[in-house]
Order: sequence, then C-alpha cells, then structure tokens
Amino acid sequence: MIDKVTGGSTNVLPSNEHIRIDLSSWYKNSLPPKITKIQQAIEDGRRIQFSYYGPKGQRTRCIEPYYLLFQWSSWYVWGYCLTRKAYRMFKLTRMEELVVMEEWFEQQQVEPPEFVEEEVYPKTVHITALFSADMKWRLIEDYGRESIEERDDGSLLFEGGFTSKENLFGWLLTFQDQVELVSPETLREEYKELLHTIIKKYSSS
Repeated sequence: MIDKVTGGSTNVLPSNEHIRIDLSSWYKNSLPPKITKIQQAIEDGRRIQFSYYGPKGQRTRCIEPYYLLFQWSSWYVWGYCLTRKAYRMFKLTRMEELVVMEEWFEQQQVEPPEFVEEEVYPKTVHITALFSADMKWRLIEDYGRESIEERDDGSLLFEGGFTSKENLFGWLLTFQDQVELVSPETLREEYKELLHTIIKKYSSS
C-alpha cells in the first residue's frame, strides 16, 4: 500500500537534487480526488462503488480495495470485485461516480499483485507489420529494439502482441500511411474493411 498521496496543486515528487519525478497528466485535476477517496477507503476498510468504462461498455462495480498502484504510466486500484468474485485491477481514469460506501469489509492478509503485464493484460493477438524507416523511434519507444528487424530496403518488420483487435487497430491508425499490416490475413482483411468504412464517411461529406 502507498503511504501517502497528496491531492495538492503540485504533481512533482522531489527525490534528491539529481532526480525529479513528475506524475502530472491530462487527468491531474480529476485523479487526486479519486486517489484520496480510495486511499481513505483502504485505510478504513470500506468498500467502494463506481461506474467503470471497459470494452464491453459501462458497468457498475463494487470492490473491496486493497492497493493503489502506479504502473505502466497510470494509476490503478486493486481489490476484490464482488461482481466477478475475484481480485481485479481497475484503471482510475476509467472510473466515474466513485463513492466510498458506509459498509465495512473484513480485511484479509492479501499480497500485492505481481507486476507482470502479460498476466494482467494477456496479449492474445499476435501480428507482423511493415513500417517505414521513419517510424523506428516509435517502435523502439512502444515495444523495444528487439521487436523490429531492419530490412535491406530500410523498412522495418515488426512482430508484437496486443490485448485485443480493437487495441491493435487503434494503434495502427496512429501511424497513418507509414504501416502495412502483413499478418494474420484475417486481421489484415478486417483492417482493410475498417479503412474503407472510414473513407466512406469522408467521401459522403
């Protein structure tokens, strides 16, 4: 568990004269109140309830919170979900209408979750794609040098995994015309259909 989170105007945590850690983000105004509420709920042993936005839409969730976590550049709360009857991780930026409930829960001796991305976000979609040489910096930043193979013509052959088709397509679109999805063929065809649909929307205007 974290010892203390402040919700003040500063988003910089001083470490020493050589290191400064800035946790500010686009959500710097909405995150501190959530963090404060969740931290208090953890200390008091109270359940929290919130609306949560996920790939399948908006759902109301009630959990018994145990840990606030800052991982993968985002804040999460980890606790026992009464709906799923299992421990789950929830991203704070996807939460709305957060309420600390009056009822207490009996806190268990629970170990913090393992920070293994593959376990929390399993990559079930594996692809290869061809990128222009200008996109080398993005691929290294997103997936590391080992994810790409430089070809004789300067293009980059990328291999990587994604948690879903939607995450993959959203990522590919950020590269505009600098990428070609090579395989699997089924996803290549679905991506082509998506691009045709986008073109139709703009062709009709």
